[in-house]
Amino acid sequence: MKILKLILLSLLILVFLVFTLQNSGFVEISFWGTKGYVPLFLLVLSSVALGVLLPALYFVPKEFFLRRKLSSLEDVATAMKTGFYQRVRKMSEGKGGAAYTFFKAEASYRMEDLDDLVTTEDPYALALAVRLGYPDRAIDKLSAFLEGETKDLNLLKACRDAFFSLGDIEKAVEAQKRVVGLCERWEKDRQRAILAELMALQALNTNSLSLAEKAVDTYRTPYSMAVLLRLLSQSERTKDLRKTFDKVLELGFQNDVLFMVMEDEKTLIKLMDVLREELEALDPNVAALLFLKLNMPSHVEKVKDKLNPTVSLLADTYFSHREQERKCATILQELYTPWVCVCGRAYRRYSLMCSSCGRWLKIRYVGGYNR
Repeated sequence: MKILKLILLSLLILVFLVFTLQNSGFVEISFWGTKGYVPLFLLVLSSVALGVLLPALYFVPKEFFLRRKLSSLEDVATAMKTGFYQRVRKMSEGKGGAAYTFFKAEASYRMEDLDDLVTTEDPYALALAVRLGYPDRAIDKLSAFLEGETKDLNLLKACRDAFFSLGDIEKAVEAQKRVVGLCERWEKDRQRAILAELMALQALNTNSLSLAEKAVDTYRTPYSMAVLLRLLSQSERTKDLRKTFDKVLELGFQNDVLFMVMEDEKTLIKLMDVLREELEALDPNVAALLFLKLNMPSHVEKVKDKLNPTVSLLADTYFSHREQERKCATILQELYTPWVCVCGRAYRRYSLMCSSCGRWLKIRYVGGYNR
């Protein structure tokens, strides 16, 4: 039936062409001195045919190869999605292009094949090696990329993470400044907050009050405010210390900040007057731990009824006259992990970046024992 329809359609077209040819006008054409007459319809039809044929000869082969490439990429993406990572690497082997490089690096990362990641010259693969937990294996190549005017955000973030993990805070700050300059608007505030905390850590390491103030001006986070309080307490700028803590209260950072400065008794002592005034604004558990740190049992008694069981037990054993109970208090303090990342990793002290999942600014004060 289909063949019959095709034959009828062809006959209809042929009849139409013959009819048009017989009833169309003729035009005179000259080609290299040779003159002749050609039906106008045929001339128009030939021009249209050439106009369609020539572009087709150009685009059809390109479309053919493009379809093959897209089909290959679709196969790689499907293998990646379904978890066949070795297949992804084989299908991507020897093929150029950012897409194949990306899939190959992701497959090696999922397979935890560190050697494959660090032997490549691809910045994204090196960034994944850092995320995998081996910044020392990738730092040399990453540093070489960083020396140029790169605009690769993944590369810059990987350099920041690697330098931070290896303790080179100054270079981590430099890398993060470039991240802030390049990142998109939707993550600008978050990247500025990371920069502020890195600058605050650098200020704490170098005992630089001016750098701590720059960190707070860059972005106010609990950690940047805590570092500024610690350095202000060392500079004897009592009025500025009080103003800064008032700002902490205004921002609602007081519990996080006080936990961060708890190891610095000098700062706590200088803040004691304002802490007594603002006791109601503090989490009772934070206040109790501060008073334990300063060996002030009478102040602990004021908030004891509001304490959670773990902090209450710690307070009871801390001031006990029995040596065994005091040892238990010491052990409880060692086990106390009030900081928890969204990935579930618990910490005794605040950290800018989670060593488990590699995320920044995701560690929060929750209190309690999390092991």
